[in-house]
Amino acid sequence: NSIFNEGPSAFNKNYSMVYITRNNSDGNKIVTNEKDENVLKIYYGSTQDGEWNIDGEMAFNDPAYSVGHPALSSAGNVMIFVSDMPWGYGGTDLYRTENIGGTWTKPVNLGKTINTGGNEMFPFLANDSTLYFSSEGSIGLGGLDIYRVELTGPHAEKPENLGYPINTSKDDFGF
Repeated sequence: NSIFNEGPSAFNKNYSMVYITRNNSDGNKIVTNEKDENVLKIYYGSTQDGEWNIDGEMAFNDPAYSVGHPALSSAGNVMIFVSDMPWGYGGTDLYRTENIGGTWTKPVNLGKTINTGGNEMFPFLANDSTLYFSSEGSIGLGGLDIYRVELTGPHAEKPENLGYPINTSKDDFGF
């Protein structure tokens, strides 16, 4: 627990590792980028004897942009996350990285079929191929609506808005 914001997290299947979203900070001081924005970073931690410790941060974190909201596959080797990296399609996009031999690969944008000119946020992976996420970039029932898309092939199909009663006239963040 830090004194700053900690947000969406993901655990591996045996709950020995956690990936957590946190504000970029240096001890008790918030760190801002060149735009005077405090960005988010994904940190990873482990448990030993019932005590959780933050072990470090993801290599693809960058002080220039936010990285957060991790979602893990059941095997723990695929992560979907949100970022406002400058080469995306909108405010925040969904990215994928894979752990190969203990190293996370360079993140890949999930593409313009999934990402919009707005913000995609709060990913959740079910059955390793069904991605649920919130988006404000498509016409829906409210600000943020929850969508579902299958990630089974090289090209994703158009995400499906889950409609009412899952989505409402308010912001629907995720499961």
